[in-house]
Amino acid sequence: MDELENYVKKALGSDHSGHGYAHALRVRSLARKIQSSEGGDLHIIEGAALVHDTIDSKLFAHPEKEISKLEKELAQLHYRPEEVDAILTIITHMSWHLHDESEKSLEAKIVGDADRLEALGAIGLIRTIEYGASRGREFYKEANLKKVNGHYGFATSSETTLSHFYDKLLKLEGTFQTPTGEKMAKERSDFLRSFLKEFYFELDE
Repeated sequence: MDELENYVKKALGSDHSGHGYAHALRVRSLARKIQSSEGGDLHIIEGAALVHDTIDSKLFAHPEKEISKLEKELAQLHYRPEEVDAILTIITHMSWHLHDESEKSLEAKIVGDADRLEALGAIGLIRTIEYGASRGREFYKEANLKKVNGHYGFATSSETTLSHFYDKLLKLEGTFQTPTGEKMAKERSDFLRSFLKEFYFELDE
């Protein structure tokens, strides 16, 4: 596992979009927590959680090359062929847009929940701002807000970080695949809603 951590650190060490090495470690930690309640093969879960962003198309221009590199690395670290297949299957089917979870393994559901949890709560808030800044996005635009009875609120989607809360983050709560992940998601989503309430309150002042 130490050698796999080093591989992930090298692959993601220069990332400043919220998808770096620290994120990978937190996803693994969350996956362990969920696994302790839900079960599943911890070896597969930990491996997939660690490497899930090392092939991400948001970070790499040629993700298919990164998949090939990762496959070789896992083999060199003595993962069995069926374990390599399991890990690659998990990390290539983690998109939040994939709502049909019926064919996913328990391990895939746990790693997916762990990654989605990282998009919520205080850390999720920070990562969202980091990612938006890395892409040169404004946090919000006045034109995309509305006032109802003199108070600000969100009106229309745009290429801003604030829009990302509504277009994705607040929709994640209903996509969790394990009871443990679902409970944790509710708590973290409530935090984001509290932040937005405070944000609009301060704009009104």
